[in-house]
Amino acid sequence: TLADPVEANAWADRCRAWRLHVDTLRTVAGAYDRCLDGRERAEKAGSMKTMAVEFEGLIRERCR
Repeated sequence: TLADPVEANAWADRCRAWRLHVDTLRTVAGAYDRCLDGRERAEKAGSMKTMAVEFEGLIRERCR
């Protein structure tokens, strides 16, 4: 449970890593948007954006 300080710290670390991961995904998606074109841009940038949204959902559900 989160009442356990060790588990709470583990969740805090996990949430911090997820937030950094979302920032990285957004940065990469932006680079793909700027540097690629056509189908490749749509696929690669779209994939990064989709993963960012999924991790944002996890953050909303599980992180404070």
